[in-house]
Amino acid sequence: MTMVDQTPTRNTILDYLALHPRSGCAVRHAAARTPFWGLSAGQLCPQRSLLGWIVLAYGVFQVSRFAPSGSVTSWDIVVLLGSALLGCALATLRAFTVRLGRKDGQLMQQGTVITAALWIVGLGQHLLSELLMPTPALAQATLLAYFGLVILVQRGVLLGRARAAGHLQGRRA
Repeated sequence: MTMVDQTPTRNTILDYLALHPRSGCAVRHAAARTPFWGLSAGQLCPQRSLLGWIVLAYGVFQVSRFAPSGSVTSWDIVVLLGSALLGCALATLRAFTVRLGRKDGQLMQQGTVITAALWIVGLGQHLLSELLMPTPALAQATLLAYFGLVILVQRGVLLGRARAAGHLQGRRA
């Protein structure tokens, strides 16, 4: 069994959906009950920025566990950097598909169908990068680091949009 086969993130989304059929609303309600997603409930709060950093840090840890066990080529690194750059571009684009507004004095965010489609495209392009790599398991090992990075980029762009629209003051993130 390789290091990638042992990671808990492998096929997490598909495993969750495969437990039994779920509608989009059921998935959303399940996500709302989790500790991370339940805290925000659609609220964009500049003080809460730990999720992206935690996911990124754990992803980097997973990659560091994989790297010594496998031979990583320079082409692997080029493909991963390309995937990361494309992921950041998609995260920036996604941030402009999110609606921002105020409700009961709170800054709120609401994704659209386009936002969800861009998430799927981003995840798909990262997973497809393993087809271009001599070490395909590395793409799976880097999945959490990829998610952490794109979450941080999307959040940063959203906060910038909120500041530009006058919803936020200062530079807190």
